[in-house]
Amino acid sequence: MTIFVDTNVILDWLLDRDDTFADEATSLFLTAEENQLTIYISGGSVYTVAYVLHRAGKRGQKLRDALMSFLNLVQIAGTDKNTFILASQLMTIADLEDGFQYQTALASRTVQYFVTGNIKDFRLTDQSRLPVVTPAEMITILGKL
Repeated sequence: MTIFVDTNVILDWLLDRDDTFADEATSLFLTAEENQLTIYISGGSVYTVAYVLHRAGKRGQKLRDALMSFLNLVQIAGTDKNTFILASQLMTIADLEDGFQYQTALASRTVQYFVTGNIKDFRLTDQSRLPVVTPAEMITILGKL
């Protein structure tokens, strides 16, 4: 199975944030580590992960090693100018960054689910091509396979 993971899910996992989907996010990344799940992220998420790791005290080679470990777990979905144009025109998603993420996932054509901790921002979006689920819902879906 192939999923696209929104940045907020990555941050739940990395920061082990309270009152979030940290446990479920951890399960998703462990499943990917076992090669039972393919996780795509956006290039923008890589910047955020590098920043968060730096803020958490990783510097120099430790930062590079941590980032490489993360990158070995995921695939990067490609984007182009059209991805951002389409997302900017998508009026059903109020948060523009969410629109960029969703449009990036749609453009990949191999992604089966969009996983986010913030599904309320996607409630008006046509999800017939790409369903939006929480990490907890994704764990349930994986359990049924």
